[in-house]
Amino acid sequence: MLLPSGFGADFVIHVSNVTTATLLGWDGANWTNALPLDSTTFSSDGVRTRLIFPFGALGLSEGDGLKLLAMSGAPSTGSEQAENELSLWSAIPAKNPLTNGVVQARRVANDLQLQQVIDIPALSSGVVPNAGVYDGSDVRIDLQSDSGGTTLRYRLHPTALTLGQVVDSDLDGVIEPQVGVIAEPQPVGDGSTINYTVHYDNLGAGALSTLTLDATARGALRFAGGGATEQIVVNDITPQTTSVVTFTVLVDQNLHATAAEFSVTVSDSHHTNYDQYWVHHKLDLHAPNAVSVTLPIGFVRALSNTLAISAEDAAGVTSSVVEITGIPTGDVVQLPCALNGAAAAIASCLWHLPDLGGNTAYQLRVKAVDSLGNESAWSGGVVYPVDNTAPTIALNAATEAAIADGLLGSGELVLAGTISDDQAAASVELCQVGQSCTTFPSTSEGHWQAGLSFAESDGISETVVLVGVDQAGNRSDPLTRTLRVDIVAPEHSVTMLQADQIAGSVSDGGGVGEVYLRLDRQDGSHRWMLAARTNHSWRVWVTDAFIGTTLVTVVAFDLSGNVTYSQAYDFTMPFVVTAVDVVAVSADSRLPFHVLLSVQPLLIVVWILLRRRRQSAR
Repeated sequence: MLLPSGFGADFVIHVSNVTTATLLGWDGANWTNALPLDSTTFSSDGVRTRLIFPFGALGLSEGDGLKLLAMSGAPSTGSEQAENELSLWSAIPAKNPLTNGVVQARRVANDLQLQQVIDIPALSSGVVPNAGVYDGSDVRIDLQSDSGGTTLRYRLHPTALTLGQVVDSDLDGVIEPQVGVIAEPQPVGDGSTINYTVHYDNLGAGALSTLTLDATARGALRFAGGGATEQIVVNDITPQTTSVVTFTVLVDQNLHATAAEFSVTVSDSHHTNYDQYWVHHKLDLHAPNAVSVTLPIGFVRALSNTLAISAEDAAGVTSSVVEITGIPTGDVVQLPCALNGAAAAIASCLWHLPDLGGNTAYQLRVKAVDSLGNESAWSGGVVYPVDNTAPTIALNAATEAAIADGLLGSGELVLAGTISDDQAAASVELCQVGQSCTTFPSTSEGHWQAGLSFAESDGISETVVLVGVDQAGNRSDPLTRTLRVDIVAPEHSVTMLQADQIAGSVSDGGGVGEVYLRLDRQDGSHRWMLAARTNHSWRVWVTDAFIGTTLVTVVAFDLSGNVTYSQAYDFTMPFVVTAVDVVAVSADSRLPFHVLLSVQPLLIVVWILLRRRRQSAR
């Protein structure tokens, strides 16, 4: 730690704790004459420390001057720190670098330079030396630049910076003090006006009589009045006052072409220079680079085209002009286009082209301007051909066949085909009555698929329109098809469920296909039976196929393959015998007869076949 310039300590009072204080004197080489202070000269309650000395104890007489500096801290801890080093918390008077929030409570480097002392011109007996010296003001300062730049502050880096120094001594655009990572700021340009605004706030209870701000402009900067220095003095800053003052400077590349540096030092009624701000700028005298314009679709089309523009510049690119030349007519149009102001700027601009005017191609080139007004040269010209030829589309054979059979079912609602174009096909639009048109992209090989959408259609005719679109937006002649669509399953019911037959009704807008009965047996097996149909009626006669059946389900199909299932009906046969041969022998053994019992569903028919058996007489 270094004492303020011009301050040589003759005595040191070391207050160790609330009960112990020692007076030391400097003999020119060492601190000697350690003298413990008793209660008549020293007292402390842990908050306030009181020291009382006869003039003679300090080698003073009434009327002599006295300079004072007080510091508070604690011994440093940690093996990496030197012995007897202190972590300083604060210093008196205020405005020393230790009293700011960054350095406070940190271990202070040995080369920290303190700046302020209490200077009492003449001592008087019985008068507290610092009584009435301070007015209770507490003015806080901040600086802002409206053109960016890198801002440094002495009280934030008191060991790396020194009051009164410059931060870019050779003005090569590089800040020399090591103050950590510095973000690359936006540069300034020739002819720019920069405003540096100093904000000040008096947070104390008393007024500050004078605040002095001394500013310096270096490199490419000069104040609006033409000078390199300027001073602003603010008087009588009352408590709770908040206000601003502004320094205005101009950028002149003739003074320097690389860098510019502004600084302002701060002093007041009671303190010499105690703080300083620096704002460092790089100059940008270069035009934007990597300037280009492209037509992303690769072709020029009638009506509207979207241009893509890009450019790079550290100051940010804000605007551009695109030059458009028709080929072969040579007609030239210039189109202004704003960019987003970024260092790597981009933009999309609409080029309206109501009439091709006989041109078969167009050349595009662009120039860009950065935020400082630097303008680039024209980019190289890029030629794009005109595409005003519409594509052609067709349905593939499978789709045409599905349409040709007169009815589309739920499994046939995807149309497919091909699209061809002299440059590049893009998509197919499908339009249905009462619905928004839907776009379906084509593949690079020119194939497409378009899905139909129907809420309910039971054999109803629907008209669809297909249009092919190429990359330039040209539209093909419409391809129209009328489709008969059935995606609704048939309706049916069971109207008769009795011993000898099962019957019901069936209907469908697209036409009924077949009606089947599914017979599920108790053993897990099943059989199918085809129902006989007459118009909208169906019927199945009960046969021996039903013997042992427990569940019957009616399944109806329409011509499009839509299917509907009934509930499962219980159906139980009263007999389970299929056929029995009974041989009965009469009392007359010469007249035997055979009885054949055949059990049919719910009907027993007995055929008695008698056959007289002739006996040979012997």
